[in-house]
Amino acid sequence: MCKKLVSVLLCGLLVLTFFTPASAGLIQDQSGVRQYPILVDQGENYQVVSIPLTEKEAEKRYWELTGKELPDALRGNYNTAEVYYREEIGPGWIVEIGCIVNTACGQSCSFIDVVEGTEYVAADGDGFWEINPQYVNISVAGSRKIKFQTRFQIEVETTHELSAEFEALNFSIGVSTSGTYYARKLMSISKTKTF
Repeated sequence: MCKKLVSVLLCGLLVLTFFTPASAGLIQDQSGVRQYPILVDQGENYQVVSIPLTEKEAEKRYWELTGKELPDALRGNYNTAEVYYREEIGPGWIVEIGCIVNTACGQSCSFIDVVEGTEYVAADGDGFWEINPQYVNISVAGSRKIKFQTRFQIEVETTHELSAEFEALNFSIGVSTSGTYYARKLMSISKTKTF
């Protein structure tokens, strides 16, 4: 009887792990209250996420994005959050565009502005590929809206045999002096998302 109960409990925990979003890492603020990143919107090939930040977390993330200390003007005056948009742009290729925003909170929160210098574009996913951003522009487009814009070149390491398939997808093909084939293509993301 005890073994069956333990088995049922373990199966229940296993099932719960399948329904917990991958982005649901815990965040703990100074008061010890645990918060989860908020999955704002999700589609077949994209996610929109907001992560409330404590002052210490904002300091750390600001350092990671800018290499600088958090300005005194941003300490304790506002609540902050990191917001980002992730989109799958190819088979296993994910582009993330995000920033830190200042928020004003009362009964509900609204966006004030993007913290200057914290805008970023990052690549994630399978294979040998990278993105080379030409620009990133993130702006507050309303009290609960953020506009994400970027233009970048995607570069994929490929082979001579696969180069024709990339050309059919409007990639240009190049060969390095070492004989490595690369497929390159300019791409853009321009999305306004409500939080």
